[in-house]
Amino acid sequence: MANGRDGSIWVAIFAAHAGLVLGLTLLFLIVADLGHGSAGVNLGAGLLLLPLLPLGLPWSVPMITEPYRFDPAAETLAHALSFAPADLNVALHGLVLPAWRRGAYAAPGTVIRGSRLRAPSGDG
Repeated sequence: MANGRDGSIWVAIFAAHAGLVLGLTLLFLIVADLGHGSAGVNLGAGLLLLPLLPLGLPWSVPMITEPYRFDPAAETLAHALSFAPADLNVALHGLVLPAWRRGAYAAPGTVIRGSRLRAPSGDG
């Protein structure tokens, strides 16, 4: 595990990332649904968005910088625009992880032979 690609640390990071985002998303949807019929502001759902919005960066920038832009939209669309960027980041993380573990992303000057990364030799 010299370069970190061989071990399971990246899988553990992905599992933690996915578990956190998907757990918060599920909790957000439950709390938003429970507060749907109330006349006031749903503070529980708003508090759950505090960690979800940063986890969706850079895709959640419009929702962070101008949240009132989406007020005319349907409530379901506004909710989806709130948590979907974080879920998109989990999906992208899941797509990049296998390529990273295969060694498809190599440092400049690194020679790829088979599935192992080797530093270029100085005699060539």
